[in-house]
Amino acid sequence: MLPVIDCDVHHTWNTEDEVLPYFPARWREVGAGGQIGILHYSGSRLLNGGGFLAYPNNGGPLRRPDFIPEDGTRPGSDYNRLKAELLDPLNVQRAVLSFDIGLQTGLHNPWLALDAVRAVNDWNVDRWLTIPDERIRSAVLVPTHVPDEGAKEIRRLAKHSKICEALLVVSALGKPFGDPVYAPIHEAAAECGLPIAIHLGGEHVGDVGHVSAGGVPGTRIEEEFTNHETAQRHVVSFIANGVFERHPTLKVILVEFSVTWLPALIRRMDANVKLMREESPWVKRMPSEYVHSNIRVSTQPLETLTSKQFRTLLDVYPFMEDVLLFATDYPHFDADDPFYITKRLPREWMPKLLYKNGCETYGWDESELTARTTVDQPVGSFR
Repeated sequence: MLPVIDCDVHHTWNTEDEVLPYFPARWREVGAGGQIGILHYSGSRLLNGGGFLAYPNNGGPLRRPDFIPEDGTRPGSDYNRLKAELLDPLNVQRAVLSFDIGLQTGLHNPWLALDAVRAVNDWNVDRWLTIPDERIRSAVLVPTHVPDEGAKEIRRLAKHSKICEALLVVSALGKPFGDPVYAPIHEAAAECGLPIAIHLGGEHVGDVGHVSAGGVPGTRIEEEFTNHETAQRHVVSFIANGVFERHPTLKVILVEFSVTWLPALIRRMDANVKLMREESPWVKRMPSEYVHSNIRVSTQPLETLTSKQFRTLLDVYPFMEDVLLFATDYPHFDADDPFYITKRLPREWMPKLLYKNGCETYGWDESELTARTTVDQPVGSFR
């Protein structure tokens, strides 16, 4: 069995009382009165987030039934369950904990959003990153309302040995994340050697997120079939605004936006590179080259195509096997495991996809992962 790096594992608190002590006193007082919402789950006081009706945030329909504890605790809130359900059976040697979609920044008040992110980051360090398990890694959640403050938060947390990425979710300023307004965040991530991760979901948080293609979806199926549009907008903005020319080592990971949209976008950008350069003198290379060197895409949710269909689609650009990072999306209902992936993508891609690309993206030593792996184990599966 190959070692596995899982770049999208959702963890959370069991109750908001775990996080409340990390807020400044003024917000705790307001939250105690039930006047505002900050974080993710319905029914919370201070810690309450948004969503739309067909995509409820109650810890039920979003979660795989077998991952919902019988004792009523929230899926993703307990390390021992995470170990038993994910780390051990799938040979996960690195699990990147990415909060519960990071909706903590879906707030209008930029200073409240900043304090919320700081509180969650500090809770994460104390609650999860002190666990004596070297497989556990996590993100620094980045506030985007005030990019200078977001850059400070990256630099504050990047020194922690288990922080491995800077996670952006809500585009609070209504601009794609490659826009120059986010330059302080780009610079801080590059300086600290952290990839920037952009996770699906922030486009639909209250009224803070922005959907560029026609408006906010009213049903789950609209969201599900069009959520890749936001990812395309981010990719084009990073290339057109010259972010990778200024920061050539910076990696950007698109998490949970699906996969098959990327080859079509690459082809369109390459075909129009002359037009791009008329407006953007920073596009020095072909867009496909920037994608190869700087963009990474998580495998989950992987479209239900056969291995032959995927090979036909992705072989248009042979470097696609270098771009994909394995992700389960644990403990969400549509979580993918390695066994599912090997049935749909070429088996010869598996070493890169399951761990080599992750090591290259996060700067980890492959030998540390392979040393703890039993080669003759079967491919892991949740099922």
